[in-house]
Amino acid sequence: MAVPAAVLGEVEVDVGDSKFPLLCLKDLTKVYIMGEQEVRALDGLSMDVNAGEMVAIMGPSGSGKSTLMNMIGCLDVPTSGSYRLDGEEVSEFDEVELAHIRNRKIGFVFQGFNLLARTTALENVELPLLYAGARDRTKRATEALERVGLGDRVDHTTAELSGGQQQRVAIARAIVSNPSLILADEPTGNLSSIQSVEIMSIFQGLNDDGSTIVMVTHEEDIGRHCKRRILVHDGRIREDTVVTDRIVEPSASLAGVHP
Repeated sequence: MAVPAAVLGEVEVDVGDSKFPLLCLKDLTKVYIMGEQEVRALDGLSMDVNAGEMVAIMGPSGSGKSTLMNMIGCLDVPTSGSYRLDGEEVSEFDEVELAHIRNRKIGFVFQGFNLLARTTALENVELPLLYAGARDRTKRATEALERVGLGDRVDHTTAELSGGQQQRVAIARAIVSNPSLILADEPTGNLSSIQSVEIMSIFQGLNDDGSTIVMVTHEEDIGRHCKRRILVHDGRIREDTVVTDRIVEPSASLAGVHP
């Protein structure tokens, strides 16, 4: 079936076939009071992300991109404005409701991996399923690890894995509950250039399979692996463009894992 397109500026981009954007942010503000000074980390920011997109959020330090990521990830709430995720208005949810949304609909990948030490890859990936009360945790976690090329590392502890392998475990943990959205915060920041390419290959493969990915990065070449680039500055969106010089990596090899 043909994929409909939406106009972004003067460029058409594929947006999937949902009836509404997966993410819909409208006039978001986040204001912090520091002494007598008011800091507007987000200043009336609006954006949509459709199902199946792969978006890079970029900007200088202090631009508001991390605050934006926290809002999208339901780790914080806006001072004002609207945020709809998968059709639900979440901007006024309480902490319990936000935790439920995070566990059901969002998979997180962080720069520092955020894995539990002295536990196996399998146990780390099982955690979201454990919190959700799923009964088929081992099977689903194993399948997720196989999907990122770590089928032969399920019993290895975090200390026995390289940085690239640890990030693969983090990606497996993010996808194991089949979330609506994958959020990646500087996912290659602690990796070598070779490992970074492997990780971006995995993300592109997940996106090709239908996953929606929003990624914060300050690295231009990493941003070029995405399909769309959003530049944030002073809490507002300054540019929103299709990546016309996109870097497309070969499919990630699942037969082995580089050190």
